[in-house]
Amino acid sequence: CTGMKWLKGLVVFLALIILLFALGLALIVIYKKEILAEVSRQLKENLNAEVTIRDADITLFSEFPNFTLRLEDAAIKDLFKAKTILVNVRTYKLFYKEIEFRSIKIIEGEVFVFRTKAGYSNLDVFKKKDTITVATTDTVRNFRLSNEKVLFQNLRFAWHDSLRNKYIGLKLVEVASEITHWDSLIACKMNGRIDFEQLTFNKRRGSFLKDTPTNVSLAFDYHTDSMILRLQPSMVSLHESEFGISGTFDFSSKNNVTLEITSD
Repeated sequence: CTGMKWLKGLVVFLALIILLFALGLALIVIYKKEILAEVSRQLKENLNAEVTIRDADITLFSEFPNFTLRLEDAAIKDLFKAKTILVNVRTYKLFYKEIEFRSIKIIEGEVFVFRTKAGYSNLDVFKKKDTITVATTDTVRNFRLSNEKVLFQNLRFAWHDSLRNKYIGLKLVEVASEITHWDSLIACKMNGRIDFEQLTFNKRRGSFLKDTPTNVSLAFDYHTDSMILRLQPSMVSLHESEFGISGTFDFSSKNNVTLEITSD
């Protein structure tokens, strides 16, 4: 009798799992085209740049019960490209007509930020945004862009200022970050391995951290209105040593950079 009760309980449990899985698949089938279309449309509407996505698909098998939106060969013209972007979305939020990102993972990508001698910067494509409201034919969906977990795997970042001959080159080899938005402020905490290509702020003094692998624990915030990035006191480890780093990067027309490094 005890064995039969245990067996019935197991059957009920498995039935619930199958039901949840079936509901998840149904939601994906119902909203797949809408989600893919709206993600692409919102990217284009909220950036003054051409956005392309070669292919996209949705799977429930990656992190059940949440589903993953997989974007292949995604790019923002003259600024960003990635071989693969995995966007994990909370499935249950679809019942409330919301699309909430749980995490984003960018694999094999490049970010190139530049300022020409004429003063133009490709960062001008960004507009201030917090929660994006998406209007559809029969309903309203909210894309929530707060408290995101963003993972980077082999993402190369380069910043070149032609006006003042400054350059930053690095690769986010395996980095986990948490990003929070407050109106025009974006705050980020970042931990993991970053390989520096070089940092050059004065050509006559040369570059430093050239071809240097590091482990970092960084905290910084970016103000979209003033285009100023402030690096809060953070830690960088390399060659069995550790040092503190902080500073300010002004990506506006003033284009000033200040960097303070301390060591034990």
